[in-house]
Amino acid sequence: MTAPGTDLSESKAFDFNITYYLSGPMAGYENHNFEAFELAAQHLRDSGVSLIAPNELKPPQDEPEEMDYLAHDFAVMSSACKGIILLKGWPASRGARAELEIALTLGWPVYFYHDFALIDMNRIKP
Repeated sequence: MTAPGTDLSESKAFDFNITYYLSGPMAGYENHNFEAFELAAQHLRDSGVSLIAPNELKPPQDEPEEMDYLAHDFAVMSSACKGIILLKGWPASRGARAELEIALTLGWPVYFYHDFALIDMNRIKP
């Protein structure tokens, strides 16, 4: 875990050579929780993290429904990323839980972003 305000480059376990998918709750939030995504994305990028945030993706069609967004985001995530970073509130989000399941199935590193810090959620392998 890195402390608030700490430069992520000090973390020995974090892999800066891959792109991470920023995952978190959107449905039911004012402006789809874009403010939380934008704040986290800016801090992480300023710290040298390469990431894709769903709020920055172009909608898959003119009037997409929730499942259209999910399918589109899953495709982008699985083709362009190799790790996932979860935002506060992710357990209550059906989409974020599905994204986490994809990441775990693919063996990706998993981190939780909270209060400007990354918490390593990866199990130590025997």
